[in-house]
Formats: sequence, C-alpha cells, structure tokens
Amino acid sequence: MMIDDFSEGRNVVAASVLIDHRNTTQHALLSLPPKTGSSECYRLAALIYNLLVIFPLPYVAAPFQRLVTQLKLALDEWDNDDGGMLLWVLAMGGIGAIGLGERDWFLLRFKEAAARTETRSWREARQIIKRGLWYEATNDGDGNDLWLDSQSI
Repeated sequence: MMIDDFSEGRNVVAASVLIDHRNTTQHALLSLPPKTGSSECYRLAALIYNLLVIFPLPYVAAPFQRLVTQLKLALDEWDNDDGGMLLWVLAMGGIGAIGLGERDWFLLRFKEAAARTETRSWREARQIIKRGLWYEATNDGDGNDLWLDSQSI
C-alpha cells in the first residue's frame, strides 16, 4: 500500500522508509525455512512474488528457473482443499515461468484449477488470486496473459 501511495503521490513517505520496509520484507521472506505440503508451495510462491514485486530482478538475473522447478515438485505434495489459494500459487508459478519450459505445465494446472473453482473469466480469477500476495500495478498484466494463455492450451 505504501508503494502505491508513494507512486500516486498520496501520503508520501521518504524513500528511505520504503527501502527499509522492502528490505525487511525481503529478509523475512528469504528467511522462511523450507516446509512440506501446501506450506512449501506458499513459501515458494511468495519467493517468486518477492522477485516480481518487492525486490524485482530481471528475468535473466533472478532464480526463477530454480524456484518454478521447486514449486512444480512441491505441488505434488499439495495437501489443502483451498482451490483459491492453489490458483494463486499456480499464478505465481506461471508468471515466474514466463519464457521457461515449465510455463505450459503451470498453464495447464492453472486452467484445471480454474475449472475446479468454476472460475470463468480473468476478472473472477483475479478476485480469487487477490486473496494471496498480489500487486495490481505489476501483476495484473502478467496475470491476464496467464489467463489468456491458459485458456488457449
């Protein structure tokens, strides 16, 4: 919210405050220990989100390949009935997999999860996905592309 406010000129805080919050958030996410089951999927999806939004790195420099590969494996142990959060995890994986061989795998799983949750449009998917970490200014375009690509697979 502070980034959005800063970008829009509302309640402007000093850049140093934003940097401190960003660094603290990134440190907290990077310090999360590996888990099992759905918790590991959430952790990996949050790390992808971190590289997309909190501390964005170019795709060529960020470890997206490693993270999406780990997420793909962790999803084999998904142990949660919450289809909406699965949709968010798959969205993070699919966005992180842009330009990678795993992209089609995430697109297919995203499409299947959308069907199970009876999600019929990007607008509906976005409302569900926003239950997880989501920053509209940076994620909406990639999310819409994910939806369109998944529907054509």
